[in-house]
Amino acid sequence: MSIASRQGGLWLVGLWLGAAFAGSAAETNTVSQAAPRRPNIVLILADELGGGDLGCYGQKRILTPQINALAMRGVRFTEFHAGAADDRGAREMLLYGGAPGAEGSNQVRSVAARLKDAGYHTGYIGYWGLGASGSPAAAHGQGFEEVVAYDSRAHARDLHADHLYRRDPHTGFEGAVPLIENQARGQGVYVPDLLTQAAVRFCRQNKPEPLNRFRPFFLVLSYPVPAAAGAYRGPIPETAAYADQGWPEAQQAKANTITRLDQHVGELFAELDKRGLTPNTIVLLTSSLGPDPKGPPEPGFFESTGRFGLDAGGLSEGRLRVPLIVSWPFWTRSARTSDLLTSGPDLLPTLLEAARVELPKDLPGISFLPTLQGRDQTNRHTSLQWTVAAEAGAQSYALKQGRWKLIDRGGETPAELYDCVADPRESKNVAEQNPGVVRDLLQKRSQSAALGPHGDKAVPN
Repeated sequence: MSIASRQGGLWLVGLWLGAAFAGSAAETNTVSQAAPRRPNIVLILADELGGGDLGCYGQKRILTPQINALAMRGVRFTEFHAGAADDRGAREMLLYGGAPGAEGSNQVRSVAARLKDAGYHTGYIGYWGLGASGSPAAAHGQGFEEVVAYDSRAHARDLHADHLYRRDPHTGFEGAVPLIENQARGQGVYVPDLLTQAAVRFCRQNKPEPLNRFRPFFLVLSYPVPAAAGAYRGPIPETAAYADQGWPEAQQAKANTITRLDQHVGELFAELDKRGLTPNTIVLLTSSLGPDPKGPPEPGFFESTGRFGLDAGGLSEGRLRVPLIVSWPFWTRSARTSDLLTSGPDLLPTLLEAARVELPKDLPGISFLPTLQGRDQTNRHTSLQWTVAAEAGAQSYALKQGRWKLIDRGGETPAELYDCVADPRESKNVAEQNPGVVRDLLQKRSQSAALGPHGDKAVPN
């Protein structure tokens, strides 16, 4: 039995979704730009999901069989990092390949806008967080044609929200849609279930076929979990295996949201399989950031960051290093692991190249499509870097190169140095023992400042 059918009362919002998406197939028969062989793309984005939260990355207590199966069907990256040290910045780096609005930057257009221009049908479902609903900065103003979304980050912390924002270009509807069973603080609909139902319907309605001239689709499915588990109200669908564990309430809520997310991934893949879309659909699963060092819930309980720590705060490997799993059966060999140094801005050039869209010049990210296809990856990052505003107003930054992580917290505080291989928890500052390394990295930081909060890359001659 599906999640949707187990969740009482979803028939009402299902009717709304059916009407909202009904125009998709008929509307797309005028589009002819896209070639039949271009892949569909589905980006599943979690919020504050640590690599250690997933079984395929070493988690022992939280059950994630569907995501584990996804990893067995594709490539699991072990050195993928958030593109920024804050939630908004990390999402911008993922969806824009850089910071939108940067003066003189080529990265002001989202990956959705670029794929839409190339003939893709584009949709965004879930937590956006980059602009208020209905404003030009909202998802529909950034290249996404169909939208089902929370209004804001605060709104996305409510797993039983009483409405969602909806924009449907086929019917012309735009505005808030009430979720009747969640009105007056009701708890009839667990919103991530509804987001999954909408995503399944989107894939079904926009299947590339002769009627729409094989127009491919690009969908972002952005869940507010597990971050929202620390601020939830109402019941989170329970996993029977956790009922007698005796875990603290917040930790059990987190485990339930992650396993429910895992079930959602399974439902989406089942739909792709049913429609024959799996072979030529790129499915990516990642997270905006790793667990918040300040919680809640306390990230050490499940070892959510794996062997990496949060001692360095927002610039730690536990916060910045996030899972990335990519499946594309048409191209990728199964059950592969890659330690290629990658980061959020690398998604845009990778997806554009996979879609055979010309890459803009001077992108900060690199395309890791060769790695996905099992070819030689000649274009690599030599370092990654991040900046973040501290509470006192000073700017902190981190630069990672090889085994070393340099952190400068600004002001008069000496720079810190961590050996991420010998000390993955970043608990021992070894700057005094390695003054030459500190000097070299400080110099590199000064030379590469113009590249922005991403990194340096080695480009083949």
